[in-house]
Amino acid sequence: MAKLCGNHSVPMTAPEHRAQLGGVAALAAAMVLLELLSFRLCAATLGAGFAAFVGLMGPFAAALGAVTLARRSAALQGSQLAKSAAYLAALAGAAMVAGTVALSWASQHVARERGEGDNLQVLVVIAGWLIPALFAGGALALALRRGLGAIGRVGFAEAVGGAAACLLLPASMWLGAPQAALSTGMLFALAAFCFAYVGRVQRPRWAVLATLPLAVVVLVAGDISAPWLRMRSDVGRRTKVELAVWTSQAMIAVNKVSRGAGRFHVDRTRPAPLAKPEKAGQKPRYHIQDIIYDLTGRADGPVLVIGASGGRDVRAALAYDHERVDFIAPYAKLVNEVLMHRYAAVTGRLLADPRVHAQIGDGRAALAGLPKDYAHVVVLDLGQAAQTAPRLLMHHDRLFTTEAVRGYLERLGPKGSLVMRRTVASLPSLIATTVEAVGEAPEQTHKRLFVCADKRDAAALLLSSAAIDPVTFRKLTKGCKKGRFSIPYPLPELRNHNRGKALAMRQRREAVAKLEGGEAVFDERPFLQPRQSFAELPAVALSALRGLRPQVVGDNDPKAQARPGPDAKPGAGETDGGEAAPAADKPAVMTPSGMTAAAAAIGLLALLVTLLVPAPQAGSARRRATVLLRLSFPWFGAALSLCFFVLVERFTRLLGDGASAWSLLIPLGLVAVGAGRLWVDTLRQGISKRTIMGVLGAGALWLLVLALAARPLVASVTGSTVGAWLVVLVVMMISGWLLGAPLAMGLVLLRAHGPAQATWCWGAHHAGWAFGAALAALLVYLIGLSPLMPIAVVSYALGAALLVIAHGAHGEAAHEKTTREETARQEIGERSGVGSSTPATKPAT
Repeated sequence: MAKLCGNHSVPMTAPEHRAQLGGVAALAAAMVLLELLSFRLCAATLGAGFAAFVGLMGPFAAALGAVTLARRSAALQGSQLAKSAAYLAALAGAAMVAGTVALSWASQHVARERGEGDNLQVLVVIAGWLIPALFAGGALALALRRGLGAIGRVGFAEAVGGAAACLLLPASMWLGAPQAALSTGMLFALAAFCFAYVGRVQRPRWAVLATLPLAVVVLVAGDISAPWLRMRSDVGRRTKVELAVWTSQAMIAVNKVSRGAGRFHVDRTRPAPLAKPEKAGQKPRYHIQDIIYDLTGRADGPVLVIGASGGRDVRAALAYDHERVDFIAPYAKLVNEVLMHRYAAVTGRLLADPRVHAQIGDGRAALAGLPKDYAHVVVLDLGQAAQTAPRLLMHHDRLFTTEAVRGYLERLGPKGSLVMRRTVASLPSLIATTVEAVGEAPEQTHKRLFVCADKRDAAALLLSSAAIDPVTFRKLTKGCKKGRFSIPYPLPELRNHNRGKALAMRQRREAVAKLEGGEAVFDERPFLQPRQSFAELPAVALSALRGLRPQVVGDNDPKAQARPGPDAKPGAGETDGGEAAPAADKPAVMTPSGMTAAAAAIGLLALLVTLLVPAPQAGSARRRATVLLRLSFPWFGAALSLCFFVLVERFTRLLGDGASAWSLLIPLGLVAVGAGRLWVDTLRQGISKRTIMGVLGAGALWLLVLALAARPLVASVTGSTVGAWLVVLVVMMISGWLLGAPLAMGLVLLRAHGPAQATWCWGAHHAGWAFGAALAALLVYLIGLSPLMPIAVVSYALGAALLVIAHGAHGEAAHEKTTREETARQEIGERSGVGSSTPATKPAT
């Protein structure tokens, strides 16, 4: 009986089938949460560059887990597959719990070492997040093979589980990200129990499987009663954080309030001040962006502040007697939980002021409903990176593209001015972007620009509505000196501006012109990073891997003083007042372009290893067909990730809130992918060549239409709420359906000719999907967003061609098999005399 039930051809009972679908959904949800939490926790504790690398490498580990188990599981069938999947799911949950504990230890060590880690922390954290993905990928591959008879329903359960994880992520963050990571082990345990029920004929060890949920309950209960699982985002021997708010976009930490003043930081970035009550007529402490108020001596209109989630710049605008202040905050919880509730008294109940009007969004889409008469627009670079979709970094650099600057200029009144706060390294690109957005001759725009920087690597670029005259220049210079800023950065010859007004103005304009060494940053390439050529990518990737250590982005300690580096050049290491400029000996921050280049390079290697791992061999007659079919899966996976990368990026901008990717875009796309797989199960008569060519042809044509019309379509419905939602719904549903069907169709072909290869093929598809995402994250830095969709079209077309050819080869193999079977029956009939009018004779030798 056990042998009979172990046969793959024996169908599952109805309860077993439901348990199989539930286990697949739970395992898929746990894998998605594993991927999302790995980025979120690492970004908050060890830096965005390190998080980008870990988040990009996780899916490759899942793919390798699937393909390496393909040969080992070739002899397994039926209940044996379910039993093995149960044990692997339990191992993945145990490794997830261990990885969370390891990250807690590493974050505390990095915090004590003032934001720097060593190789041991790097290895521990990487292993802690990749090993669970390895086990989980193997478990899901075995579960898919066990349910190969109803692959459409199983694939739909996988997609729905991933969508549910995206919807559950904000709710799970209410407990805190560490507790959410531990609780993910319960999903792995649930999947293990479901698979164990399906394979109960093989007598799995229930006591061993029960260890994981019991351990998770004990750890979570212990952490709630006496917190020991700490994810530190600050630096120093003792933590200064008294409130940590975890969201799907970022971790917001508020330091202990001292002398009525509070500070907060987003992930591991430079702290920013909270607003504090000021006496009548008293202005807040001067910050570098406050030079905009030195342009005019009176309040001549409303002010728009973008990125001022702490409220300090709103308070500054009110102190300069502006009658209305609008501000756009990217993080809803920072406004609702910090400013409105927990720290309302500390900030002087800023949001209760009738002059203040707050909005939540990314700072771009929210501009559509605002007036066009602002006296000043202040744009701040709060935070460094926030995740909006799997392996997609949403940088605040998008607030500093040419399209963004044009949007700010459209909101200014006749005598308005704009100030943008960025880092010193981004000044050349920011100046080039501003010149491009203004649309005038560079020499004319330079007369309207003023640049200064402070010793903590912060810089301000001021754009006036008219040319800055010598009197206004002296006023701005005085304001910069009051704040101990350099004027402008980094040219020392401007110290001689007192030799004459004409000389000072000429030198200032020349200084700004010399800073224009960067490229204009457009919306299609929205990152203020140096653009490397493709030939430089190997060196960039090696440099990023050598510096793969936890690091602080910016100065996370208010008392820390920058020191001039030993290689600092005259003028670049000193400021106008003789103070130290940004330290040259600070560790270089890992740029996202470098980390994505490294992850893409390693991902390509992992993809090649995945494809080179031998799959379980089919019969000689079907070998050519199965080889062609196996090669089609990575291309479809790459097309899926590239298409979703572009669509999620465009629709996130259209909807105007990064959180919409979790609550709408990714879940909608995953459900549509599952619907495409579920449709394949309705083909009772099998998959004909006409069906395959019809679906794949429609998919290629649809992707081509998106490549040509996606950007104009998004631009045409911008500002229309109904039109935006309708476009998002239609495009995501059609795209997901057409991109989800090929995987199920390919597995249906394997079901008849090579069921043992299903684990390998799912791993190859996942590896292609992961590589496509890593490639997209890299190419968006180099060539922009628009070229990614044509690449997706080419990838889809290659996969479609291979699948069509493989279908024909499978038909030939099936015909050959039928012919051989008929010939064998005839030979047997001739030997036994059945079906012949003459008696059988012994064949001559």
